[in-house]
This record gives sequence, C-alpha cells and structure tokens, in this order.
Amino acid sequence: MAGTGPEEESLKRLAVELGISEHVKFLGQIAERALFYRTLDRFALTSLHEGLPIVLLEAMASGIPVISTDLEGSRYVLEEGIHGIIVPSNHVSAMAEAFLKVPFQHQIMTARTRVEADFSAINAAEKVTRLYEKLFFDSLDVSTKPI
Repeated sequence: MAGTGPEEESLKRLAVELGISEHVKFLGQIAERALFYRTLDRFALTSLHEGLPIVLLEAMASGIPVISTDLEGSRYVLEEGIHGIIVPSNHVSAMAEAFLKVPFQHQIMTARTRVEADFSAINAAEKVTRLYEKLFFDSLDVSTKPI
C-alpha cells in the first residue's frame, strides 16, 4: 500500500488481525512514482473523497489497468468506465471482483491515450493559451479603437 492517510494505522492493525501482515507492505509516500507504477499489475484507488484524482491519471499514463471507487472525478477521468473499472464506494466484494478481472489491452491503451491527449501539461498549456487568446481578441472592439 502506497501513500499515507488517517486510516493507515487501522489498516496495519487489520492486516495483523487477518494474519496477512507478512503479505502487505505499507510503503508510505513514494518519491519515484513513475518507477513504482511500473512494478504494479493493477492499480486501485479506494478513496471515498477525491477531486480530480491525479494518482489515477499517473497510473493510467503508466499503462497499467486501473480500478476506482465511484467518485465524480474518477467517472470523468475514466469516462464512465471506458478506460478502467469503476466500482461502488465501500463495496469490498465489488473491488475484489474487479481486481481479479483480466484487463483488456485496448482499455489500457485508450486510458494512456486519454491522459496524454486530455491531461498532459503541454496540452493543458495550449488550451489555456487558446482560451486567453480568444478572451483577448473577443474583448477587442476594433471599430471603436484608434488605429
């Protein structure tokens, strides 16, 4: 498990109670996330509250299958399940079932393409530039400005 949060200690205790602590690694914050994603077979976002889940975008860009709880931001990023699996929040058996599904290569590739096309820093900068240019030129009323 990567990251930290308010449930970390209770998850560690649960792993001990279930007798699986030797199989669960708590890694804390990961500095080299790109390298970390390459070690995964699947990525699961189990959050109950997120805005735009950047961690989901990072996993998608890494080319690994993604599963997410049903969050507004995840539905947007995954385009209602086209680019990954969305499961109901707080539904452990649905998450486990999704984790066991074999991902389709097409789904993984479209996820990566989606991130590159819609969320890359270059594309974001180009969109902001186009927006500013439009706002600037639309605000000019050349008929009333001196030449």
